Amino acid sequence: MHRNVPTGTWGTFSPDSDAVAAANESAKNSACASLTRPADHDCDEFSFASTKEGAGVGDGNFSVPMVPSTENRSAGG
Repeated sequence: MHRNVPTGTWGTFSPDSDAVAAANESAKNSACASLTRPADHDCDEFSFASTKEGAGVGDGNFSVPMVPSTENRSAGG
């Protein structure tokens, strides 16, 4: 996987990074919208939203599992 570095973050900025991040977020949110979310769970994605191989690639090759919110949010922090 290749890390996507959006504007205003550390690392080497690529001009398409903001578009990649927005596409990943949009595709993940669309896939999660049709799922039933158990209490205290988040809809997460793999490949990670922070990668160039995320859901926004458009090939449908990603997953959106429900994970416990506390685990998901502590890992991201």
